[in-house]
Amino acid sequence: MRNPVSRQIIAPPISIQPLDSRPPAWVSGLIAEPSAGSGIDVAARGNVLRARTQLRDARLMDAETLSAAVHDAYVSLAGRVASEGFNPIRIWNFVPGIRDRFGELDRYMVFNRGRFEALSKIQASLLATSSAVGVDSNDLTIDMLASTDPGIQVENPRQISSWMYSASYGPRPPCFARATITTLEGTRWLLIGGTASIVGEASCHEGNVEAQLDETFANLCAVIEAVTPRRADPLALIEDVRVYIARAADADDIAEHVHRRIGAARAIEMALATVCRPELLVEMEGRVRLTPQRA
Repeated sequence: MRNPVSRQIIAPPISIQPLDSRPPAWVSGLIAEPSAGSGIDVAARGNVLRARTQLRDARLMDAETLSAAVHDAYVSLAGRVASEGFNPIRIWNFVPGIRDRFGELDRYMVFNRGRFEALSKIQASLLATSSAVGVDSNDLTIDMLASTDPGIQVENPRQISSWMYSASYGPRPPCFARATITTLEGTRWLLIGGTASIVGEASCHEGNVEAQLDETFANLCAVIEAVTPRRADPLALIEDVRVYIARAADADDIAEHVHRRIGAARAIEMALATVCRPELLVEMEGRVRLTPQRA
């Protein structure tokens, strides 16, 4: 029997809009939009800082120029955040034409090469949780959330850690944590990064959106169960979720499935976006409150 809450929330057909290059709504609720600066926009509130930078016309860059620009952007962001006494905990990468080709490489692989070289240079002791999705823009945006709490890195036991991916996914692996435990305004949270139908390092269920959704939910459950006591439905702990939908034709089916499984979430956002692998049709991210809410 379907959750009655889900039936109240969703009434297909729905209208899904293209993704804007901004983090989920809970981030703007936590901290204001960064003020414009010299290449890096910054906002701070309490123990939280947000830093954002854009690579203008990144879609027009050749592969070498783009890798170098991503490298420099990450080094600059990390340096600015560290100078303020903060630690990166969550990063959103909005990549234009994320699957455009440069010969044997696509733009995501080129992006990862620049990010990898930057993180190797920075020698970060903790990789922030991240997502990277394609947007309809010429500009590449990196939006970083940081905290005075360095956080605790969490991996998914069903997946290979991203920095250990094979060369099948590019000359340099993506480097990010699957999730991070951190404190925001006195509340302990689990921030879960972009999660899709991947087991080990391989994509699963090509062409089958419902099977991909089920695999994605299994991965979300695995991450949540890694840090919380086992319970009947770990997905019930998710308070905020964002869903990236690759094909507009799948929007109604995905919305119904998501509301059936995570219908109790406080906020559900959905947007059209290009997922980093062509066979992946959906990706999700979210956050889980670990500190019990006061009565």
